[in-house]
Amino acid sequence: KARTLALRLGLQMKISDVIQKLDESTFSVLHIVQENTKETLKRRQPVGWTAMDMLEHIIITESYVHKTLLKKTDETLSYEESLTDAQIKNLMLGEDSVAYESPYFLKPLGIIRDVSNFESVFLLGRNQLKKEITSGLIHLDQRMFVHPLFGEFTASNWFSYMIYHTDRHVNQIKNLL
Repeated sequence: KARTLALRLGLQMKISDVIQKLDESTFSVLHIVQENTKETLKRRQPVGWTAMDMLEHIIITESYVHKTLLKKTDETLSYEESLTDAQIKNLMLGEDSVAYESPYFLKPLGIIRDVSNFESVFLLGRNQLKKEITSGLIHLDQRMFVHPLFGEFTASNWFSYMIYHTDRHVNQIKNLL
C-alpha cells in the first residue's frame, strides 16, 4: 500500500513537472506574440517564413504531436534505446543544431492571420493537451512512434520535442524581429 502511494506521488510529481514545462513554454510564446504588432509578425523576409508563419507552424506541429500521443501502439523502446530529454534539447536548440526542412504536412498554410486567432487556437490546443495529460488519457511513456525526420521517438520524446521545437521557433522569431 505504501509502495503504491509512493508510485502515485512520483507519477503526480512527474505530471506536475510536465504541466510546468507546458506553462513555461506557453508563456514564452504568448510573450513574443503580445510584444509585437500584427504588421511586425507578418513582415516578409527576403528568405524563409514570417514570424506569423512560424507561429502557425507551431500550431500545426503541436496538433500533429497531440494526435500522435493519442494513438495506440504496442511498440515500445527501452530507456536505453530512447533519447534523453537533454539529447532532444541539444538536437533542437544546441549549437550544432541544423536547419531542418519541415515536412509538407507541417508547413504553414496562411490560415492564422492575426494575433488573436493565433492565441485562441494555440491556447485551445495547449489547454486540451494539459487536460489529457492530467486526466491520464495521454501517457508520456515508452510507447514508440516514428518521427518523420528523427526516427523512433517514445511518447516522452515526442513531448520533449514539442517543447524544444516551440522554443526553437520562439528564438528564431526573436532573432527575426
